[in-house]
Amino acid sequence: MKVIQRYILSLFIPPLIFAIFVFTFILLMNRLFLLTDLLIKKGVKFTIVLEVATYSLPFVITYIMPLAIMVAGVMTYGKLSQDNELIAIKASGINLIRLLFPAFIFSLVLSCLMVVFNGFIFSESEHKLRNLLLDLARKKPAVKIQEGVFMDDFGEYTIYIGSLEGKGGEISDILIFKKGEVIPLFITATRGLLKTSPDESYLSFHLFSGEIHELVERDKYRRLRFSEHIVNIPMNNELVRRERDYRSLSEMNLHLLLKTIRKINEEKVAMLKKLKELKTQEKFEPIKVRIDEEKTRIRYKIKERERYAGELNKRLSLAFSCLFFFLFGSFLGIVLKRGGMGFAFLVTLIFFAVYYILLIAGEHYIEEGKMSALLGMWLPNIILMPFILEFAFRALFDKSLISLLFPHR
Repeated sequence: MKVIQRYILSLFIPPLIFAIFVFTFILLMNRLFLLTDLLIKKGVKFTIVLEVATYSLPFVITYIMPLAIMVAGVMTYGKLSQDNELIAIKASGINLIRLLFPAFIFSLVLSCLMVVFNGFIFSESEHKLRNLLLDLARKKPAVKIQEGVFMDDFGEYTIYIGSLEGKGGEISDILIFKKGEVIPLFITATRGLLKTSPDESYLSFHLFSGEIHELVERDKYRRLRFSEHIVNIPMNNELVRRERDYRSLSEMNLHLLLKTIRKINEEKVAMLKKLKELKTQEKFEPIKVRIDEEKTRIRYKIKERERYAGELNKRLSLAFSCLFFFLFGSFLGIVLKRGGMGFAFLVTLIFFAVYYILLIAGEHYIEEGKMSALLGMWLPNIILMPFILEFAFRALFDKSLISLLFPHR
């Protein structure tokens, strides 16, 4: 029996590794445009671009691991069923569950490892990636040029651009305020061109049809009109690393998420206690207003708690989806008796598309307060469980679960 189990693992692991590489490559294509832009257009060093790619990997691994393990399950047990090896093994008196056992244990261990990975490594990589991208944006302000926003990332200059044409660098409705001088300078222009010096040490604003406003003395004001004017703004070419204390939801590890949830729960309990005290004086009109305010604050706290709890359950749900994907893939391969690579990848992508849609729907319902965080993030696994059980009954007992539950139909 041990020989057969080792044989199962020898069939299971190679397609798993192959699928990991394939799906990693596919999902990294989403980041390829960003990496190419940083390397070629922005002139960022290759080592920094490689660092960005490295920090992007944990996000990719979080989503591709369930896909890879399902491909391995379909290919392994589908191939055994297709070649009638399962029939021979069953004929020798070996139960199919014992054949599933080694790969099942492997998937279970992998799911537990993914809890640690999603809970700590993923969040830390997201934090480092966002820090690095923010540092790159400070190093090259042209990366952060936005329309219709007052930008303060240019040292002593505050800049506003009404519209920006990305390809030609054409800009319009420009306001430039120089705040570092003793005498402030204010420049306006209807249109212009945005250029970068060859060594990227300056960001040049070629302005047309504009005015320069400055206060010469305390009681003297000067306005100059120009047909063409150039403003050179120095750019910082040194990458300065900064550490942010603030962390978004995706940047929080499991410990920090749990700590935040506990803190919010304590605040909610304190609010409920205060609300209870206020209700004892509800007959007074001003107290009624305070009661309504306290109820609003409590609703907000509950919604805030659900956001953090949703992120926590999402990490756990994605980790244990490895187990769900393995079970569905292996039973599907056995029932359909197909273990080809093309079939495995096609079925996996369809299954994951449904899973991901349900995951997004769960997040949406949590945001709207229509569903609890626990139910919303485990919704895909709950909905897909009946399909897994149906294929499991067909594979293990050659019977349909539907016909057993509804015999008259």
